[in-house]
Amino acid sequence: MARSKTKTAEEAAETDGVETPAATASNNAPDVFDQQIALRQQEGTERSAVQAERDRRAEQITQVGDRSARRHPNLYAIAVDAKAGLRLEREEKRTPGQTGTRLLLVFAEGKLPSKEETTLLHREGLKFDREDKAWTMPDTAQNLLLAKHAFNGVLEMRGVEHKLAVPSR
Repeated sequence: MARSKTKTAEEAAETDGVETPAATASNNAPDVFDQQIALRQQEGTERSAVQAERDRRAEQITQVGDRSARRHPNLYAIAVDAKAGLRLEREEKRTPGQTGTRLLLVFAEGKLPSKEETTLLHREGLKFDREDKAWTMPDTAQNLLLAKHAFNGVLEMRGVEHKLAVPSR
């Protein structure tokens, strides 16, 4: 008579009650899943430190103008006037194979430019970017001077005495 490949209930009861040395060794060794969970928790604490730095930078930038959080690490303030609600920044955009920079003139939420100020910004060569809610131009030495002139012009129109030192035209 051929013996069945499945265990009978009696055989299963006998072997289940006895622990084999291989079974006890596997219980003492660290589980692969436990290691992965510990590694992910460790990465989570590292990410929270990175996020805290991003939040700190975001707070610094939102003091004058409310900006989208995705670009904060690439913004460099050139000039800030909190009283006028105006900020001149340089932004780096990095894509594989190239790096582009541009200048941004940002107004605070409650202090949008008047008609005369927008005319001045157009005359200086700045263009309004709807996505960023900022006046932009490519970053060159000549454009930096033009942007500083525009910054000073807006400050003058708003009655602020403090200005950037820029060579006269």
